[in-house]
Amino acid sequence: MTRVLPAILVAALAAASFAGCAKAEPPTPRFKTAIEKCDIRGEDGVEYADEGASLILSTAGEDDFGSGMITWSDVKCVLKRTKATEATLNRMLSTRALDGMQDASWKGVEASWTYHPDNGFNISLEDTALESERD
Repeated sequence: MTRVLPAILVAALAAASFAGCAKAEPPTPRFKTAIEKCDIRGEDGVEYADEGASLILSTAGEDDFGSGMITWSDVKCVLKRTKATEATLNRMLSTRALDGMQDASWKGVEASWTYHPDNGFNISLEDTALESERD
């Protein structure tokens, strides 16, 4: 019996750790819907983080071919699906490399972004409702 108990404990711990891996980074319904409607699911430059509470989008730069394969039109589609305002979209489109990191928020989404011609447009979106649930 003394040998059986440690074996059961090891098996239970292993099962619990594998069960945690299965739920790695599920996307939020808001971000998942936007990605699917904009038809960019699985594309380079689309990444979920923070257990799905964050979405990171990267477009390709002129000199940096590894920075992402989605386009500004793809990013704009996602932003519109998450209810970003036209004023915010205009700020993003007008961002220059010299401006550094910019940020904005709308309807439960916090965004920060940068732009450089060589590196492309890179934006991180956070679903604030899900982020607060993680805390």
